[in-house]
Amino acid sequence: MVERGELEPEEVVAAYDANLEYVFESVETLLENVDGTVAISADHGNALGEWGMWGHRAYVPSMALRKVPWDVRECTDSGSYETEWSPAEGEREADDGVQERLQALGYTDK
Repeated sequence: MVERGELEPEEVVAAYDANLEYVFESVETLLENVDGTVAISADHGNALGEWGMWGHRAYVPSMALRKVPWDVRECTDSGSYETEWSPAEGEREADDGVQERLQALGYTDK
């Protein structure tokens, strides 16, 4: 819509910022209420005006699109949030192959 002149770039950036603020509230709750390593990620990057591009275009070799934002945190459950959810009968525990699967998806250690 920016490229068509229907939205101002500042409006789009403000919408992205508002969305991040909204999501980070839930991420904060998560980080305070799990034990172990947590990876926070997105499914892809987005162009916000780089090289005149907006959004996520296929087949464009731009780092703004190819670089997937992510962060890893070590967390300790503070017990500040309780849920009634419980694992399904027979649900498997995380296995030792997590690192290999992440690397196969293109994630690497910093």
